[in-house]
Amino acid sequence: MLRYAIVGTNWLSHIYYHAIEAAGDRVAAVCSRSRERAAELGQGKALVYTELDEMLKNPDIDVVYLCIPNVLHADAALRCLRAGKHVLCEKPATVSAAEMEEILHTARTEGRIFAEAVMNFYPRSQTGCARSWRRIR
Repeated sequence: MLRYAIVGTNWLSHIYYHAIEAAGDRVAAVCSRSRERAAELGQGKALVYTELDEMLKNPDIDVVYLCIPNVLHADAALRCLRAGKHVLCEKPATVSAAEMEEILHTARTEGRIFAEAVMNFYPRSQTGCARSWRRIR
């Protein structure tokens, strides 16, 4: 079972929360500028954080799902990767090619996976994606 942290508390993060659980994985933490919104999303089952760097110290998090404004993706993704976390990032992953190059270089250097959350219209391949993520553990 993968242990996720969700960063951001918008409508899409609620959908991913339920998708993570439906896949048999667990949301271990939620991080938001608003403690109340994080607590609401976490439903009393996930730890609540208001600071990303504090959350990244938690060894019980395997993957961080970034559901925050696009201009914040690169900085947050780099911090997650450097903290030893895999990253699933909403699209667009970055606002420049240079940011993407730095993220991919950091992911390779740290031995972590960085993936952009892109909608897939081929349900069979979703099973393959789930199996790939499970290989992380």
